[in-house]
Amino acid sequence: MVGVAVKPQLVASTSVSKISYQTEVLDVGLITEAKELMEMHRDELCLHDDFVLDPDWEYYFKSSVMGMLVICTARQAGGKLIGYAAYSLYQNPHYRAVKNAMQDVLFLHPGKRGVLAGYNLIKFADAHLATLGVNLVVHHVKVKADFSPMLERLGYQQSEKIYEKRLD
Repeated sequence: MVGVAVKPQLVASTSVSKISYQTEVLDVGLITEAKELMEMHRDELCLHDDFVLDPDWEYYFKSSVMGMLVICTARQAGGKLIGYAAYSLYQNPHYRAVKNAMQDVLFLHPGKRGVLAGYNLIKFADAHLATLGVNLVVHHVKVKADFSPMLERLGYQQSEKIYEKRLD
């Protein structure tokens, strides 16, 4: 990945109690800015201590260019990044008329939790995804960071459970 860090380009935004919520275009500047939060995210939620955080940025950039990646962010007054939610968009292969948004990553700085910032970030993302013609949003919830009560307050329903197993 080669490029010059630039300020994230805002696509849509709203502000609630000194925290702003917006969609942003993936670029080197946003990646650099998110690095600390991404490390915190990995340390808090990854079940496997030996997994090294190494995102496939080429995949994400291609998805972004193809209109298949939506990034919503939360920023405190002054513009500091405090949270992000990224979604992969795709046509449902079982129901071709249904456009899905699958939550790829969702993280809010631990010091900003409990003040509705996560709730408002997801609410903002839902509203933006609706403008893109998304019919169904899917969130996965880690067992050790269960925010399903918040999702239920936002109108989500539990639809399945996910299990994982290491094979190495």
